Amino acid sequence: MSKEKGSYIIKKYNHAWLAFKAIDRIDLTPSGLVRLCSAYINRLYRMLFMLIPLRGFMKRIKDSQIVREFILRYEPRIYKKEMKMSKFSIIFILSFALILSQCEAPSSSDDGDDFDAPAVPTGLDIVEEESGDGEIKLIWNANSESDLAGYHLYRSDNGDSPSDYEQIKETTDTEYLDIGLDYNTVYYYGISSFDENNNESEMSNPESLAPINVRAPAKPSGFKVYGYNLPEIPPYIELTWQTNTESDFSHYEIYKALTGLFPTDSTTFLVDTTLTNYTDEDVEEGVKYYYAIIAVDKGSKESEAAGPKSDLPLPRPSLISPEYNSTTTTRPTFEWEKVEGATSYNIIVQTSAQSGEIWTEVVSQPPDSIVTQQFRSNPLLENGKTYYWKVAAFSSDNEEANSYSTIWKFTTQ
Repeated sequence: MSKEKGSYIIKKYNHAWLAFKAIDRIDLTPSGLVRLCSAYINRLYRMLFMLIPLRGFMKRIKDSQIVREFILRYEPRIYKKEMKMSKFSIIFILSFALILSQCEAPSSSDDGDDFDAPAVPTGLDIVEEESGDGEIKLIWNANSESDLAGYHLYRSDNGDSPSDYEQIKETTDTEYLDIGLDYNTVYYYGISSFDENNNESEMSNPESLAPINVRAPAKPSGFKVYGYNLPEIPPYIELTWQTNTESDFSHYEIYKALTGLFPTDSTTFLVDTTLTNYTDEDVEEGVKYYYAIIAVDKGSKESEAAGPKSDLPLPRPSLISPEYNSTTTTRPTFEWEKVEGATSYNIIVQTSAQSGEIWTEVVSQPPDSIVTQQFRSNPLLENGKTYYWKVAAFSSDNEEANSYSTIWKFTTQ
């Protein structure tokens, strides 16, 4: 036997020993046995070409340390009795060992791992009749893999560059509505599938569409305009409204005028905003201002105007009686000057300048220039005690006071 052939067999022999060291890990499942038999048959043909030189080689290796250790572990009775092994037994053992050394380890998929990606999803399509107003409707066919976990949807505004695609959605559905899109952009979409082991398929061929602007936004709802002239704060008017829900909504435009009939154009334009409130501080006490608001979408379509709505920062009520630091009865009559633009008042009596409210009364706006209201609480005010009073003025339908008078005090007797 040549030197090269002998080296080859020794190398295979060492590999066999490594296989024996791992014999306890042999896969005895049905699939494992099938692979083992397949490997055995495959190696059997190669073994036939090794038998002749191997017979001459057995005499040199049967007492080697490797064979001794093998026999000691798996056939201890043979080694202890020093029974002579036949050439056939050694050849069988070594051939089996060589086969094991060449058998592939169980694949990772047999251990619960999976490196096979699902198929690329098919049927990706854009439903144009359900797309519009900044929306694109996408559908695709369902994959049939048993371990399918879902789909990744990708979008780009540059269909020629695969690196520009960004994942926008992970879903288990077979449809998706993309919203909030610009009208001057063509959008490209691709989809991939992934399984429970996060193996992801390649992305499908892209589909593209530019959104169509079909409808104008709805008129803003809940529009309210309230003026305020509170102590130690400059007068202002606060505008509030409810949020528009259109997916292609862009912003609101606010218009302002000094009369109720005014165009919503550049001559009355005040500001644009994406919020649902605005505070106008460029106002004067006692002056009524009119406002309108329009919703605008990303395609520049405008809603019908909400409004006009109006209000003013009311002048502060001027108190008349009881005068400041005066003496009065335990059932006083309160008087103050009428505030133009007010709809009602609250008269408030307290035990201190800051708190301790003991009586409040709502008073409607009278036709006369002087507003009068007698104290009507029971029991009456305590004799010889000091009280504080003020008046709050209200405008429009606002439940919060528009303005407050100064605080005066009086003492009963």
